[in-house]
Amino acid sequence: MTEVLKASALSSSHHDHGAVGRHDAGRSRRRRHKVERPDGGDPFRSFRGGLYSPHFIAFNRNKRSVVLDLQTEAGKASLRALLAKADVLLDNYRSGVMDRLGLSAAFIQTEYPS
Repeated sequence: MTEVLKASALSSSHHDHGAVGRHDAGRSRRRRHKVERPDGGDPFRSFRGGLYSPHFIAFNRNKRSVVLDLQTEAGKASLRALLAKADVLLDNYRSGVMDRLGLSAAFIQTEYPS
């Protein structure tokens, strides 16, 4: 098995715009975590009604959802703990959001170089 297949992925995307990358990761043996907001999680969960829409299930299979409030220090600390074990971080926030959360690309590259 290659190292790529053993890699882990952490996704902090919403409305499942990061779903394709996570979907591809799910076909491998990677550990995958999806960070969701505490106020109902990913809005795509209830697309077309219900708690788990068919789209949400299809795009988020083989992953573990983690509810984190990234506006709090506890939420950021939990995300940093996940980052310490992750090989890949996917996010699709607007430009500057991760910077404002104190999780800029420069910070992540410095704190988690491997």
